[in-house]
Amino acid sequence: AQSRIRKDQEKFLINPIVKKLVNQYTKSNLISHLNQLLSECQNSQSCDYARGNITNIQGNKSYGYASGNIVNLLCQLQRDFNGENFSNLVLRKINFRHHTLHNTNSSYSNLSNCIFLNGFSNVLSVAFSPDGKWLAIGDTNDKIYLWQITQNRPILRQILTSHNFWVRTLAFSPDSKIIASSGENGNIYLREVETGKLITQFFGHIDKVRDIKFSGDGKLLASSSDDQTIRLWNVERKEMITVLKHHQDKVRCVVFSPDQQTLISASQDNQICSWELNNYSLVNRFFLKENQKKIPQNSKKNQDSSPNLLRAIALSPDGKTLATGTDDGFVRLWNLATGDFKQDLGQIHHNWIRSLAFSPDGDKLASSSEDGTVRITDPKTGQLLQTLRDDAGRVWSIAFHPHRPWLVSGHDGLKVTLWNVESGEKLNSFKGYSQETRPITFSRDGIILAIANNQGKVTLQDSLKEEIKTPIETNGGNIWSLAYSPDGTILVGGGEDTKLYIWDVSCQRLLKHLSGHKNWIRGVAYSPDGKFIATGSDDKTVKLWDAHTYKCLQTFEGYTDWIRSVCFHLTEPLLASGSDDGTIRFWDITNPKKHGELKYILPTNQRQIWTIAISPDGHFLASGGNDNTVTLWDLRNLTATLPIITLQHHRGWISSVAFSPDNQWLATGSYDTTIRLYSLSSGDYQCQFILQGHGDAVISIAFHPQEPILASSSKDGTIKRWDLITGECLSTWRSPRPYEGMKITEVTGLTPAEKEDLKNLGAIE
Repeated sequence: AQSRIRKDQEKFLINPIVKKLVNQYTKSNLISHLNQLLSECQNSQSCDYARGNITNIQGNKSYGYASGNIVNLLCQLQRDFNGENFSNLVLRKINFRHHTLHNTNSSYSNLSNCIFLNGFSNVLSVAFSPDGKWLAIGDTNDKIYLWQITQNRPILRQILTSHNFWVRTLAFSPDSKIIASSGENGNIYLREVETGKLITQFFGHIDKVRDIKFSGDGKLLASSSDDQTIRLWNVERKEMITVLKHHQDKVRCVVFSPDQQTLISASQDNQICSWELNNYSLVNRFFLKENQKKIPQNSKKNQDSSPNLLRAIALSPDGKTLATGTDDGFVRLWNLATGDFKQDLGQIHHNWIRSLAFSPDGDKLASSSEDGTVRITDPKTGQLLQTLRDDAGRVWSIAFHPHRPWLVSGHDGLKVTLWNVESGEKLNSFKGYSQETRPITFSRDGIILAIANNQGKVTLQDSLKEEIKTPIETNGGNIWSLAYSPDGTILVGGGEDTKLYIWDVSCQRLLKHLSGHKNWIRGVAYSPDGKFIATGSDDKTVKLWDAHTYKCLQTFEGYTDWIRSVCFHLTEPLLASGSDDGTIRFWDITNPKKHGELKYILPTNQRQIWTIAISPDGHFLASGGNDNTVTLWDLRNLTATLPIITLQHHRGWISSVAFSPDNQWLATGSYDTTIRLYSLSSGDYQCQFILQGHGDAVISIAFHPQEPILASSSKDGTIKRWDLITGECLSTWRSPRPYEGMKITEVTGLTPAEKEDLKNLGAIE
């Protein structure tokens, strides 16, 4: 049922029944009685109807609802289903999303139309096929999900591995037979929609691809990239046609004109280019300015005059109007032919705009944002028609259905939502689950390991017994970074809800959450003397906080992209921060109450800085990012700091770097699933160990403060401990997935893809 109908059924039908039964029997007696009825449905020949042995004349389908109704009642009683026997039952239309099914036996059962969690992660891209029969999403875990849209509900048909790490963009061919995908590694993959079979792959871009589009006849595919180029590919001959070079910044979007004569591209420095497809020449370009005037073509780009970067464009169905969305939340309309400003729709959002889309008839313009909303606007009048909110984090991508009044939105909070754009009603939603463990950090005595996962939970684990000591309170938003105070009494965390969390470790209590940043907090660090806390954010700022009063002392600005990592120098009053803009900056914190002074910028050649660390003796800084390299810097002469060596052994992004407490080791964690240990004492920085065993990207690493042990966390959901003397894995721990051990032998009512999805979340056949 649609989301609203299901809620109404629960509110007006199931809940009153449950309330009446509880009042009559008590909750415990009711649960016991319902379980007895389920057992009778499994064992009694008189319950053939409940088991589905009644045949429908029209479709030879087995029907029966008694057992399903019983389980639905148990769901409303918030029954723990772990270890239950649900075998040989007809369990239709049950919402299991909010219930774990650990070691549940569902063998030989009919699970038609049941709702489970899906195995996708944060959703970056969504697309409808031109014939309206398919819905595709791409996530941050290298997966593409394909649902076939039927009259009743979308049915999961394919789960594909993208090979792009982050699937940033998807596109269907005009005949809906091919789906193209691309993302972080710059490669483009074309697959058959029906079978998932790989047709071909295109190589050429040297940085992430932001957007891909098919031409109207399906013969061409255009791709835009952070390498500042657009490439055109011949789909039939499976080869590149040309490279279009004129942009001076990351090319965010491409779109073909309706007449297929022109390709339009947009870069984040607010430049729009139009390319003639007959000879692939530049026929027009203009810059967009906040004052809504066009910069002449021959004028010099002045980035300072346009600080709000262009993030999204959409072309009206008639090809005359270009919509643009920028970092300041404004949506503006432009005459594509002349570049002249047409209309300012205003500051529709309170944060970056991530995606724009015109409805097929051109009467509606949808926009999605980091502020967690989708807004539907009338492009002719500027009137706001609908605000769609699902409380699932930033909305990366949106798409209109070609024939129905539907819009799909892909959320960072592991969610896909289908909306009716006329009424604003939520029609359906899919909820993902990621077992990914994110930051980890040891307490100062090494007894406790703090762990954050992709479900917004932070737990404290006894590092010796590997038992969860206790979960600690959060507001449910994902925590991206953790740090202990020097005395070990306070744990701080930075989250995607823009808050800095302060926890009392002794009682596992949330003391406070601090506001100030306008976007996700990616990095946190405690100063060695315990006086300060530093945070780095997607809002392109670093903040320095008083660790005792929790007041913000300074805000450091100057970056042009996300700040992912911060750390304090251990012997100097300096704070280091690394950013996606490729720079590492040192800030003077000698007098924290005065305006912070930028002291040094390291001359890095890395594209993006994802992680930095300073050695305990203050001699070295290590940096890593999305170019697969780690750079080691000598900090002993900060005025003349140069890289000592660039380590090029990893074959994936560098997610984490760390120095051992005794200054003997540099550890590096990577998306290639490995950890490397480099010797610092020898002076030749040779790799001594390659630690292998994780089944997915390594996200975080941490040295034990007293023992020769390294801990690592991964997207595969595991925490591993490694012996630094032998390089062997000492132990592996993983939190149970939602359907861990659930038996689905010979179940019916599920597609092969739906079974695969359950197995990815722990089920077994």
